[in-house]
Amino acid sequence: MAEETAKTGGAVYWGKGESLRSKEEFYDHLLGSQAVDSFEDVQHYPHFNPIPGIYYAHPPIPDSGNGALDELLDCFLPSTETDKYLIKALFATLAWGGKLGGRPLFCIESADTEKAGQGSGKTTLATIAGDLVGGYTMMQLTGGIGHEENIEKRLFSRTGRKKRVVIFDNVKGSRISSALFEAFISAPVISGRANYDGEGTRPNHITWIVTANDPSLGKDLTKRVLPIRITPPEYSPHWFENVSRIVSTRRWEILADIRDLLAGSFQGDIEGDWTRWSDWEKDVLGRITDPVPTMEVVRQRQAEMDDDEGVVEIVRGIIAAGVYSRHSGNPEQIWTKIDAEALADMVKKECPYLSKTTNSVLMWLSRIRVPGLSKHRSYKGRSWVWKGNNCHPEIENPIEWDRIPS
Repeated sequence: MAEETAKTGGAVYWGKGESLRSKEEFYDHLLGSQAVDSFEDVQHYPHFNPIPGIYYAHPPIPDSGNGALDELLDCFLPSTETDKYLIKALFATLAWGGKLGGRPLFCIESADTEKAGQGSGKTTLATIAGDLVGGYTMMQLTGGIGHEENIEKRLFSRTGRKKRVVIFDNVKGSRISSALFEAFISAPVISGRANYDGEGTRPNHITWIVTANDPSLGKDLTKRVLPIRITPPEYSPHWFENVSRIVSTRRWEILADIRDLLAGSFQGDIEGDWTRWSDWEKDVLGRITDPVPTMEVVRQRQAEMDDDEGVVEIVRGIIAAGVYSRHSGNPEQIWTKIDAEALADMVKKECPYLSKTTNSVLMWLSRIRVPGLSKHRSYKGRSWVWKGNNCHPEIENPIEWDRIPS
């Protein structure tokens, strides 16, 4: 048994027949293994270096990849030299055995806005990355990113917990902002409800990918995103087939190239200007290129995606319109209490990317800090207070929201 598992990197296959191992023999083999109960996870693809607590059951990695990684990367058309480095960093991240919760959120977008829809290659790049390490969990942002409970269920499903890549595909018309989703990205260990097992945990070596057209992100999430821009490839009926063939036939060589890449020397200045992803910058991006100028481009793109200021103005306008409709006066001269449910309803009506639940919307409003809007608690229940910029100084108390009928 030991000789056979050595050939497959620890993976065991059994069945009925003289040349096959039975489940009973496999069980006896596990009982004879040392520290078999100490593993928190099983992975069929490597990390470089191995992550403590994970049992790796995969074939031996070749001594050399013979340029397989570059052959794969040549199938994609990065928008700039910086994007070439970032695409390479995406694939290297899949097998990086570094800090748990220390991977950025990759956002793949088309550099050609006229061809930003189907055929631009965004989804293909994301799915090919997932296929390299055993597949991916594909999710949609139906109803907004606030539906984190659906994300949690998928992460802890029987098949979902085996995947180390999560893809939110073709995000359009949505603003991505969620405290819990941000926590999923950066938490070393993700907790959630596992089917039939109650509370479950999994080490967070997940690579998170979003494909989007002109994405709009909240300020906190913007700091976690790493934007990649690609140029749509020349149309060819065999393009996807060729890309898939490279992954399926040269998978272990590609991983060997990634191993050698991550074991290489640091390319930049160790005293550079680091971000919150300093471990990843040093261990992954820094093995490909000098991370300082590359991350400067990333910061510029992050600033373009940061839509908090614009959204605050939009939401303030929505609330001001509601105040005007309710009280038939200039909202900048009105001081009024607003019922919490009424506030959530008026915002949800105009912002379809938000969660459907009142509590999630109110938590989001607290986080973005709309000028003139604040919480108010009393024995009558939850409410908020709107105070316009030009309220008369002699007004002593806010108007009750239900004093004037709608």
